[in-house]
Amino acid sequence: MLLSTILDSGPTFLDAAHPGQKPLYERLEHVERIDLILVGSAHPANIKSFRWFIEEVFIKHLAERRLNLFVAGSVGAQLQDFLQPNIFLLGRCARLTPLLQAARACPLPVVAGSGSPIKTIPALALNGAVTITPHIDEAFRLSDYGIPSFSDPAEFAADLCDMLENSEVRNARRQAATHYARDVLTETSYIEFWRIIMDELQMNKANQ
Repeated sequence: MLLSTILDSGPTFLDAAHPGQKPLYERLEHVERIDLILVGSAHPANIKSFRWFIEEVFIKHLAERRLNLFVAGSVGAQLQDFLQPNIFLLGRCARLTPLLQAARACPLPVVAGSGSPIKTIPALALNGAVTITPHIDEAFRLSDYGIPSFSDPAEFAADLCDMLENSEVRNARRQAATHYARDVLTETSYIEFWRIIMDELQMNKANQ
């Protein structure tokens, strides 16, 4: 079932021939689910953010719980030094929907850049079980919908664990994300949302 989901996403199997790993499809043979999914391009802000998540959150706090992490997108080419057996680099994927819908949670660990990566929108709309940083909250105002943000790696990890271990917490987060998507991610609301953000940025700049 999981391998079928992976194949449906149309991955490039970025780490399939890595000299430090078995081919990806062999490593997936005994994996039953996607615990966490990261999606991003090779933009420098994504690279910095994903490395922060892997080094400070996943390896230090989550890997010992036997959780796995899947990474989709060209950013994976910059993460191939992470050869942990429970990290899977899929490379570019033709379709993100199968992965996002299958994942138990979708961390959004943005610690650099504008905080408004385009992949945040499908993560909210298709998965909803998101853990976010203040960068994401500043851009999308998810705290207005009861979605907390965390800059401390241990707290970020703890929030993910709460969702993974407690279906009520996970469902509540997904309901909050659905509420946000319904209110903000329509075409008219989305344009108005960013108009307000830009007006506030211009006002703050003028007051500096």
